[in-house]
Amino acid sequence: MFKGHEPEVRVTRGCGWVRHHRDCYKADNEDHLETVCQCFEDDCNAGTALTYTTALVTALSILVIYF
Repeated sequence: MFKGHEPEVRVTRGCGWVRHHRDCYKADNEDHLETVCQCFEDDCNAGTALTYTTALVTALSILVIYF
């Protein structure tokens, strides 16, 4: 969320190298607020299911538009 602007939500997944003492915490950066969560097990940051869902919705939308 950008301070002083309309709310906007973005999900960013990535790998980190510094552990925090809490699983999730709030970070106040220069121009936005973040909720940062971390996990340490395999497949705990699942983003592939969203990719398949997005591809399915896109394909169905194209079929509906053209047929």
